[in-house]
Amino acid sequence: MRRTLLVAALALLTLPAGAGAVTIQEFPLAPGAAPFYLKPGPDGNLWVVDKAGTGAIRRVSMAGAALPPVPATSPQDIAVGPSGNVYWSETGVGNGGAGAVVRLTPGGVRATQSLANLFAYAIVVGPNERVTVSGRFQGSAYADSAGVCLATFSPTASCTNVGPILARPTSLVYAADGRMWGVMNETSQLQQFQTDPLDAAPGTSAVVNLPGGSLPTRAVQGPDGNLWITMTGANAIERIIVSPFERTRFTLQGAGKAPTDIAVGPDGALWFTESGGNAIGRITTSGEITEFPVPTPGARPTGITAGPDGNIWFTENATGAVGRLAFDTPNSPASGGGGATVVADHAAPRFTRGLRRTRRAIQFSLSEPARVALTVERRGTGRRVNGRCVRSTARTRRRPRCTRWSPVATLQVAGRQNANSVSFTRRLRRGTYRLRAVATDAAGNKSAPSRATFTVSG
Repeated sequence: MRRTLLVAALALLTLPAGAGAVTIQEFPLAPGAAPFYLKPGPDGNLWVVDKAGTGAIRRVSMAGAALPPVPATSPQDIAVGPSGNVYWSETGVGNGGAGAVVRLTPGGVRATQSLANLFAYAIVVGPNERVTVSGRFQGSAYADSAGVCLATFSPTASCTNVGPILARPTSLVYAADGRMWGVMNETSQLQQFQTDPLDAAPGTSAVVNLPGGSLPTRAVQGPDGNLWITMTGANAIERIIVSPFERTRFTLQGAGKAPTDIAVGPDGALWFTESGGNAIGRITTSGEITEFPVPTPGARPTGITAGPDGNIWFTENATGAVGRLAFDTPNSPASGGGGATVVADHAAPRFTRGLRRTRRAIQFSLSEPARVALTVERRGTGRRVNGRCVRSTARTRRRPRCTRWSPVATLQVAGRQNANSVSFTRRLRRGTYRLRAVATDAAGNKSAPSRATFTVSG
């Protein structure tokens, strides 16, 4: 069943003027699926790496429908070339097993290059559709050494080290100068390859040592020509200016966000998944960060890409689903700097579960983060004067009786998306009470009031 939720932007650092609501929809792939990275394919659909069981390449339409999958054996990463060819890496099965790189043309012609003893992982398509794959060689004693090689789809092709390689790259990316970089998650390093693996004398040159525990994971060349890298362990996004070299870190607020994959969006910003924060992040080239919570708790968003439909698509590794993030008002004028296109938020928050009082708390659920004004009112008897129910006094005692609600407590709380529980332990006199709440989001949109009554008997 499709799950839909309207969410609003939670600003970190400086929120671009007008940035606001998006609609996030989630589409289950298959029972037990474990989707990872994904790319738009030549057929106008999404191609998704599914690591569940023996694995498969899933295909998803722009309407979120699961299409017949493409067979694959332990797929790891996926890329699409300018020709429309789809490539993915496959890791070996068991000690000394053969990994592979698979090519599938738009016409359905499939070719496989076996990579003996290589547990293949990251893959990238470079100039002239050169396909490069990284991985880890496995010997009979499980002695590890990293490898990077070119896939030539030749019967005599073999995978050899280009290097020395510091560690298994979890991402390969080309910089604006045409040189390829490897992202070394295990050693918190970046490594530049001075020459392409196809050249006669391949090798490596620059090595960037990042702070210990940064755990860089995925990289992309941004619209500004710089490299943008997710720092899973450092809870940050890193911008690398290659020449002259400069490194800038943009740290996410709140611990444990674990940014994972990153892609360029159609709005000229960078979009990334927060597998630990259960959110989709957006960062402009000037470093302004916005977060959009994923509706399903614990979804573990992992891979991300811009879809053929101009929306942002991502995988939910823990729920076996893909998500689509669409702007409420696409193609709106740009504002906020950094080449970003932002949208106005005209969607009011909603109480997705109404007010409820327990012995010690007031509970409710929201469609998006918002400030909630809560009022507790006690029912009493009043007198109707000029169409209003007012307090009964000696002067109004002959007026018609009416039910009058008098406020006894007010609270202002920062409501979170989904479930909220607000502590309320104030002792109340015997009687009938009414709760009233109005939510106001960051853009100033107000919800319809939510009300509930309860009785205090003793």
